[in-house]
Amino acid sequence: MRPAKSILFTKITPPQLKKNTLQRQSLNKRLKQVFEYPLTIVQSGPGYGKSTALSSFFRMERIAVCWYSCGEREDDLVPFFQYLVQAIRTEYPNFGEQIIDSLIEGNYGSDEQDLYVLSDTFLNELMMVSDEVVVVIDDYHLVEHSVSVSKSLEYMIRHLPQQVHLVLSGRTKPQWEALTSMKVKAELLEIGESDLAFSAEEIEVLFADYYELALGEAEVQAIYKKTEGWVMAVQMIWQQLTLGRKLELILEHDGHSMDDLFRYLAMEVFSKQSEEIRDALLRTCIFDDFHASLCDKLYGWHESHVLLDRICSLRLFLFQTGEHQYRYHAMFREFLVQRLKSEDNRFRFLHEGAARYYIEYQQPESALYHYQMISDQQGIAAVLHHHGKMLVKTGRLSKLLELTNTLAYSLMDHYVWLWVYQGEAYRYRCLYDKAQTCYERAKQLARTNGDIQIQAAALEGQARVFLDTIQPRKADALLKESLELIESLDESTTDVKEDRLRLYSLLAENLVNSGRAADAEHWVVRCRELDPSFKEDVLEIRMNLRSGKLSTALRLLEKLKEEETAKGGLILSRSHRELMIITSLIESMIGYPEKAKAAAQEGMLQGIRTESPFAEACGWMRMGHAAQLLSNVKFDVALGCYRTSQEMMEGLEVSRGKAELSWVYVCFMGEPDHSNPLFSMAEWLCRKLNKSAMRGCLPGFV
Repeated sequence: MRPAKSILFTKITPPQLKKNTLQRQSLNKRLKQVFEYPLTIVQSGPGYGKSTALSSFFRMERIAVCWYSCGEREDDLVPFFQYLVQAIRTEYPNFGEQIIDSLIEGNYGSDEQDLYVLSDTFLNELMMVSDEVVVVIDDYHLVEHSVSVSKSLEYMIRHLPQQVHLVLSGRTKPQWEALTSMKVKAELLEIGESDLAFSAEEIEVLFADYYELALGEAEVQAIYKKTEGWVMAVQMIWQQLTLGRKLELILEHDGHSMDDLFRYLAMEVFSKQSEEIRDALLRTCIFDDFHASLCDKLYGWHESHVLLDRICSLRLFLFQTGEHQYRYHAMFREFLVQRLKSEDNRFRFLHEGAARYYIEYQQPESALYHYQMISDQQGIAAVLHHHGKMLVKTGRLSKLLELTNTLAYSLMDHYVWLWVYQGEAYRYRCLYDKAQTCYERAKQLARTNGDIQIQAAALEGQARVFLDTIQPRKADALLKESLELIESLDESTTDVKEDRLRLYSLLAENLVNSGRAADAEHWVVRCRELDPSFKEDVLEIRMNLRSGKLSTALRLLEKLKEEETAKGGLILSRSHRELMIITSLIESMIGYPEKAKAAAQEGMLQGIRTESPFAEACGWMRMGHAAQLLSNVKFDVALGCYRTSQEMMEGLEVSRGKAELSWVYVCFMGEPDHSNPLFSMAEWLCRKLNKSAMRGCLPGFV
């Protein structure tokens, strides 16, 4: 199996079992029903042994299982799927080759379009597996808050292949609408705390046969009554008994809840350890899953695995998940973290040290996690300043906005690139006003600071807003100003060649938007002079379309769609340049309205998935064009499509969009209709836009 980037293989391996793991017949009987349902949800509070129960069952039944233990830092689409695919590859080594390549290369982001494409690709790969497949996603509650991960899983459970059985294990039950209908249709198996809790009989067997500590019936009943079968509490009572404490003294604790009992027992266990052990527990609890080498490098320990193995042997809820790889029981880790937080300075000191360690070893997202734990805005801002471009490139827009929106303006002003990155995130969300505000702030600050590259990037960002919304005159001046700044820099300056190439391409695209495809060729030639391997598929398609080479444009479109499907990834939102929107227009032009309609529908869906209302509005326009050409044409349907598009364009204030609608409306109606807002808009735009602009408005959309 080919290794993937940044994969911790212990996370895709079922937990190792201890020798004293109780085999539970009644629970295993319930778990055998997993094969009768597409989805099983194992849900309970912490400490009920969910992971152990599942791992024990599958090992006992000799069932091959694809296991993924979620972590706090996989709360985004890319890392989540990276681990999920690798989990399946443990049993099916050739599974998802193209998905893995695309994930490593950064072809997927967090946008909804990527969400559904990635989900569909994953499901199609599962269809190719002929065996019955069990996929366990453990500790799902750690990533459940991620909108993209949650939407993707909810979408996939609706379309799981028949031979696939998904098991979700966690502290909470997903709030998915699909679960109600699945339950009614007997497609959902639920296993809860009542199934997972020990019975009195199981407690008796556990102590007598596994712990080798015989209890009387009264003692068993006393433990059961106190713990209500809560697995973690039963284990901690045994831990206390091994330390020589009397059962009656342990059970005298008068806490009012299981949480109280746990904190009491955990404190008893913790306080009985040596200073060396207590220090090691507090130092390592800040990590979800860690390797002994990290402790050696970060804390200067010598052969720390020896100490960590000793902690494991003391049964202090630290488990070895691989060679020198360790992980705490989640509940005991939470206790340790709360204990560490009581020492505020030390809590901050340890997280700061961990963040610096990950920065040194080029793991920025791990560094961000530790800075977030201590609300260190300065640290977050510094990491984003150096690595924000990577977050934009890989589509981590939600993460980027989440972080930058928590930062003080003074920090954003100090790390000026953050304004550019935030602007990019807003632009891809079609929040153009917010994007322009960010770019403008970056531009002004860069001018004051004399930073030419940031100033050029901000100007390019502003121009891209006008490219996205097809305002070529405004975009042209900004692109040329940005290019002038970049060309004033020394050739040895970092990224100058890449910046020039990108700006030449954008200038060519802008001329296409103006209806000047022949003039755009000048900038394409300059791109190829700078880089002979230059290729910009969407630009080439639109140039052929504008030149009337419809068959060539359509052939290039089909080729590009096939390449993207095979590659498994999509770039971020293309606004009006979405492939299916362009395809719909060409199909209408060459007389295939049914194909045009289907492409327009897909274009609208892409707009919805990527949260791009402009793309969706363009899709409605193309649907209107197709509706007029259908054999059973209903003009009111076409007009309804145009009106829907017009309402969306009004909200976006995109004048070019309104121009095309008005032009189409006049042609469509054939005579004045002053009562219709579209005709009134047409009259207004004819006065507002000069003749050349009206000639250019339609080409801009192709």
